[in-house]
Amino acid sequence: MTGQTGGTIQFGHIGITNYNNAAGTAVSLAGSAAGTVTFADLDIATTAGAGLSVGANTFGFAPGSSSTISAHGASAVVMNGTTLSGGTATFASVSATTTGGVAGISLTNTVGTTAFTTVNINGTGAASGIVLNKAGTTNILGGNDQRHFGRRHQQPQYPR
Repeated sequence: MTGQTGGTIQFGHIGITNYNNAAGTAVSLAGSAAGTVTFADLDIATTAGAGLSVGANTFGFAPGSSSTISAHGASAVVMNGTTLSGGTATFASVSATTTGGVAGISLTNTVGTTAFTTVNINGTGAASGIVLNKAGTTNILGGNDQRHFGRRHQQPQYPR
């Protein structure tokens, strides 16, 4: 969905399974600084391709309170220039198996709080994992970051 310039677009429960387009994104939202897109619940599972992309311009976004996103071969969640409607976005589960150094989750210039109950990231390349850049407040309550760098497996080192 692109080009929203105002108003509110509300969806009920949206479920997408077996999305299979390695060059595409199952749900892609872009608009202008006005308007809001909300979901009662958003569940996405891809066999090839990205899960959710929100951005290009700032507008309000609310994914619902128990959304699940699973992507293979690409990012699961990308939010860039996104204002979270109600101030918070909660994802019950996000998983990504990435290749070529693509981040499983990428939050850039996000206003509000993003909460992930469970996150599981598997992939290859140094950039895969979670990228936060001016991401507002981000809470990750549990999960794994199982990235693979070449032939040797390394657990990520996070500052304490």
